[in-house]
Amino acid sequence: MKKKDKKKLLSLAGSLAFLLLAWLFQTFFSSVPSEDFFSSYASSTATIISTQNKERIAVQFLRHVDGDTTRFLLDEEEITVRYLCVDTEETVHPNKDITEMGISASAYVKHRLENAQNIEIEYDGAKKDKYQRVLAWIWVDDVLLNLELVELGYAKVSYVYDDYKYVNELYEAQERAKKSALGIWEDLY
Repeated sequence: MKKKDKKKLLSLAGSLAFLLLAWLFQTFFSSVPSEDFFSSYASSTATIISTQNKERIAVQFLRHVDGDTTRFLLDEEEITVRYLCVDTEETVHPNKDITEMGISASAYVKHRLENAQNIEIEYDGAKKDKYQRVLAWIWVDDVLLNLELVELGYAKVSYVYDDYKYVNELYEAQERAKKSALGIWEDLY
């Protein structure tokens, strides 16, 4: 076997090992809050703003990618949606370390989407990013998931490139999460 072929084979084996490790962490070591936690969340800011806008489009959950990216079915087309204005720690990036908080955020999102009665997306500004992912707000049973992730400390406000509808609520939620030392902000204070 040529040296060049060996390098390709080793690279492929390394990538497969990484993906297997990521799957194992997500499957066996993720911490998802209890059902009581999910049901008690209904009175949050994320629910309160749900009546502000009815420009939402119903989608069907297909596959969870990570804490801020999901695959949905929209009008019989599979789309990859990147959640607007939030960033969770990585669980599937080939060049970044997997973190416990990234795994927890990913598990939380997966649980919310798998158990949702109604999922909708809402466009705001550019519809796609440079990777051709749809950019949208994600509504799960009339709760803004983007905001929920920030409020719980699973995500930080990031990638704010436009005058988005709910960005002020995101920043306010982030300050509350920081002051309460939730999630990614736990070691801050």
